Amino acid sequence: FGFLSMGLRAAVLLVPMLCALFLPGRMRPGFAIASSAAGLACMAASWAIGLPFDPLFAGMAASVASAVVGLFVGPAGPRRIPGARG
Repeated sequence: FGFLSMGLRAAVLLVPMLCALFLPGRMRPGFAIASSAAGLACMAASWAIGLPFDPLFAGMAASVASAVVGLFVGPAGPRRIPGARG
């Protein structure tokens, strides 16, 4: 259970936490949550399927992929109404 808990922590928290620490304000909070959820889901799915490699790697890959998409989308800025001044 100790190894499983460390894997879950790494797959769920590592990438969003690193983005929050080293790239503050560059990703929407929804993508950080999606990154955590994708890491957990992929880790559990790869364990259930029985892939020939450690499920931690699948979870980390999904978490990194979600975070990279969030970094490319960028932060949510103020919405501008077309035609409005100011």
